[in-house]
Amino acid sequence: MAIQQYEIPATGQTVTFNLDALFDGVFLYPQASPQTMTANLVVNFSSTPKDGREVVVEWNGNFDLDGNDFTINGITVTDLMASLDGKIVFVYGNGAWASTYIVDLATANALTGGVLKDGTVTLDKLSALTSGQIIVGNGSNVPTAVAVTGDVTISNAGVTAISSGVIVNADVNASAAIDRSKLANGTASHVLINSGAGAFSSEATLSPVRGGLGLDASSSTGFVKVSSGVTSISSVYETLIVPVSFETGEVGTIFVDFPYACTILSYQFVCTKALAGTDAGTIQFADNSGTNMTGGLASIPASTAFGTRVGATITSGGSVAINDDIRITTAKTTAGGRGFVSITYTRVG
Repeated sequence: MAIQQYEIPATGQTVTFNLDALFDGVFLYPQASPQTMTANLVVNFSSTPKDGREVVVEWNGNFDLDGNDFTINGITVTDLMASLDGKIVFVYGNGAWASTYIVDLATANALTGGVLKDGTVTLDKLSALTSGQIIVGNGSNVPTAVAVTGDVTISNAGVTAISSGVIVNADVNASAAIDRSKLANGTASHVLINSGAGAFSSEATLSPVRGGLGLDASSSTGFVKVSSGVTSISSVYETLIVPVSFETGEVGTIFVDFPYACTILSYQFVCTKALAGTDAGTIQFADNSGTNMTGGLASIPASTAFGTRVGATITSGGSVAINDDIRITTAKTTAGGRGFVSITYTRVG
């Protein structure tokens, strides 16, 4: 068998073997042993051989690729392959090369997990493991047999248990959402509080000194009010300011949305620009469906001066549901004048 030998320098290179020459194999060996490569090593074949041509490329191990590439006829030699004695057998047929990597299995550490078929190594092929211990990666990322210690225990049947008295507040996740059925029953319709000693107690209604109302508000609606230390729940009055106009191109209906339920009580128009003196203007309030509110029409006299107020009281039809709107319509034959309406209403929520 004709073998071509080739010494490989640390600086690497590209080597091409002409297959027209009569040889059966190539042997590569480093100039030093071990040898750290500082550049890529590439081995190529040139010319097209006949079908059945076999070429064996062997190398003496102790190559340290140090991040560089090592390829033979397009096949990548890994760091582990380069560090061990090995060879690749190439056979040409049907216009392509087939290759087989062969390593000396008698060499220590030559066999990797990548050559084993998944799911074929049975547990009885592993080293013995002390009863009740488990395998954990240690600080050096090496699987190590250890006993389970701390807050839990495990039996050699795989049964785990939480040790008594080890669970503390920090062990419970804030989003644990522990069901109330897991707590002991208390007094019906009571709320939990801390007593003067910091222990749990309960009360039917929280007194104002504890931040409560001191009353049963189960059937009440409205807002909490406190007057001279007395707590009550009722509606509140609020005011909303809406600009309106009798100017050219600004007369008509505007919509005012309410994100809460309320009842319109009254409104006042306040003039900010005097009305044209030819005729009066009108303001009409209507509900979400366009139905006029009773008492919702106000007449603004001609020539109404700046700062003058004209009011209207809503006697019915002023109820507004949550997310509904009211409609404010201005009208005047001869344009001219501006102002705003101050709307007074009550809220219970």
